[in-house]
Amino acid sequence: MKGVFRSIAAVLGFSVMAACVIYFAETGTLFNFPLSPSLLSANVDSVTSPDAAPQAASIAAAAQDSGSIGTAASSTSASVPPSPSSSTSSNALDSSASASTSPAPAPESTLEPTSASDYPSTSTEATATIIVSPTAPTPPPAPPQIAATQNEPSAAPLYHQTDFSNDADWRIIWGAKNITQSGAMDLAAKSDSTGGSLYLAPSIGWSNYTFSATVDWVAGGSFELLANYRDASNYMFCNFKNDDGGVTMQVEDYENGVNIALSPIVSVSVPISAPIPVSAGADATHDIPVSISVGGLYATCSFNNQIVTNSGVGQGRTALAAPLTGGIGFSVNDRAPGTASVIVKSVDVVQK
Repeated sequence: MKGVFRSIAAVLGFSVMAACVIYFAETGTLFNFPLSPSLLSANVDSVTSPDAAPQAASIAAAAQDSGSIGTAASSTSASVPPSPSSSTSSNALDSSASASTSPAPAPESTLEPTSASDYPSTSTEATATIIVSPTAPTPPPAPPQIAATQNEPSAAPLYHQTDFSNDADWRIIWGAKNITQSGAMDLAAKSDSTGGSLYLAPSIGWSNYTFSATVDWVAGGSFELLANYRDASNYMFCNFKNDDGGVTMQVEDYENGVNIALSPIVSVSVPISAPIPVSAGADATHDIPVSISVGGLYATCSFNNQIVTNSGVGQGRTALAAPLTGGIGFSVNDRAPGTASVIVKSVDVVQK
């Protein structure tokens, strides 16, 4: 009886083990302990029952086949992860089998630095050579160019003339007008008069301007630059006088035939003698720059770059009662008839 029970137990044990091997092979789960063919054969040899021998032989053959299957399964277990269900079953079987055949724990791996000798001397990776060329530093940006500006806008020209040969706009008030060979304009007293004057007809409506001229003072006790000319009895003027070898100047207003002094008398430091003929050559009476500037209630006169004005506060300065408008002109005078003469070489008028 004991032999029969032992045979039955061996058959049942090998059947269970064979079923586990087939199950783990199909599910990809690594069997945790090897099935030794010697163990199988030993157990088979221990079966003494004649009826159990064929069954044991078939079980041993199945175990031999399952060992090869287990080996294949273990070779693929490193790359195929176990499913959750198979893991649960495996853990249950492992716990039951660990009491008799628990595998030895794997040694802990250590990480060690690798050296260049661990790698082959040649590499199949592509390499690229980068050449960095030095570049010149970028210069700082140039400062912005600022255009030069004037504090005041440039004055608008109203009139300019250096050749009076064909200029018919100068109208005689009295005296005589002659044109020299060089194109200059000669204003002179007639033989039966002590002086003469003229004005520029298109300038009657002008206001707030500077009237400049270059003249030769040929002879006479005085000559004048006229401004704000409205008629022969109403205008402003610069009165330049030959005063015993010296020159004085003053701003005056001729209002309804009456002279009104608007500024002090200023002496000019350029002496002249009277009369001086043109043929005497260059002297203080030739190419004299003169001007009168009018605007509002005030006027400024200049002779050879020296000035006098009625503007500001001071003795002898009087402002006009109201702003005036009017044109430009010249006048010349002397005590003796047919003596006074002034030659006008250029005229410029600009708006203020």
